[in-house]
Amino acid sequence: MKRQNTTPHPREARPLSRKQLVVIMIGLGILLALLVAGFLYGRWYLSGLTDSRTTTGGKTASTTSGLSEGTSGGTSSGTSSGTSSVQAMTALSPVPERQNGNLTDLPPRAFERGRTVTIGVSDPFGLVNPLYYTGDSDEDAVSLIFEPLLRLGKTGEPELVLAAELLNDPQNSTLTVRLREDHIWRDGRSVSAADVVFTYQCLLSSSYDGPLVGRFKQIRSVSVGPKSIGGPSVVFTFQPGVREPDLSLLTVGILKSDYYQVPVDRVYEMGRKALPPEGSGAFQWKSTLGDRRILALRDGFAGDVQTVEQVLVGSDDKYPMLLNGELDLVRYDWNARIEARTERLLGFSLFMAERTDLYLLTSPNREKTGLPMEDGAILDLLEVAAGRSSALLTG
Repeated sequence: MKRQNTTPHPREARPLSRKQLVVIMIGLGILLALLVAGFLYGRWYLSGLTDSRTTTGGKTASTTSGLSEGTSGGTSSGTSSGTSSVQAMTALSPVPERQNGNLTDLPPRAFERGRTVTIGVSDPFGLVNPLYYTGDSDEDAVSLIFEPLLRLGKTGEPELVLAAELLNDPQNSTLTVRLREDHIWRDGRSVSAADVVFTYQCLLSSSYDGPLVGRFKQIRSVSVGPKSIGGPSVVFTFQPGVREPDLSLLTVGILKSDYYQVPVDRVYEMGRKALPPEGSGAFQWKSTLGDRRILALRDGFAGDVQTVEQVLVGSDDKYPMLLNGELDLVRYDWNARIEARTERLLGFSLFMAERTDLYLLTSPNREKTGLPMEDGAILDLLEVAAGRSSALLTG
């Protein structure tokens, strides 16, 4: 019997139909679209990492007022003349603020710290206390650990923090501040009216000897207010004739009254106690070892920056450490030398801030010196002297 050959014959090549060609072209188009979308997403993701890291870190700051954009817990009352500019330089800044270079211009070492922002500071570490800080590094730490009733925006508008509402009574020279109830201390207790009253009673006390002494004379007293306005409140009573309170007086970080326990007639004892800072802000103090101070994000708070590290460095060391990626942010006094150097710091952005360094004082004996007796007229004179007003005053 003859065995049949079961080996299949090769199929002849046939030309593709028009329908098959259309299907193939559509598939290639989809693949190309996916590749382009993946490329664009990658660029967006890297940009997002850049923005998120510096948005919180740069709070250092304007944290630097740090940490510098007027977010500090300190106050500045009175009329100022002669302001000096402060330059904060931060790596990985938001894209709209970036002046030179891009993400790839930064040294690899800048990315090794992950969610930690390292800040170069020059002032020795002192008390992290809104009533007793003295240096820029302490002020930056205060602004992250403590919260004020409000902060002032770049144009002077109030940005409420612990305060939920401001109720001004110009006829009685009082300001009632209704408090938020969702800001808490680490032990879970809400910031209370008693905490606010304690903080301001310390500032108004004759025994207070901190750097803010004498700046709250517009305030006569502070007391716990009624709850009938919708929650806990505090009433500020100002000097007679004050119709528009100076809201910068409400930018002091609030102290926890049952932690900073000092008698109101011996407030100076607070400045002599090295208590670890205890605030209601997003960060808490972790440690101070030698030339490094560490702040960490509190439990229950979310943020791209988990740790803020302040490092004591010499002024001449800041620039090379930025170039090497050892620092993310520094504060500089602005001058021509710094201006020239910043042009070579690719991948960094510059943020300008102003701080007050001079005050105008008036004689307490107004009758003998011929000065107006009304406080409003005195303020007008000070504004003219400081160059803040072009109003003409007539006697």
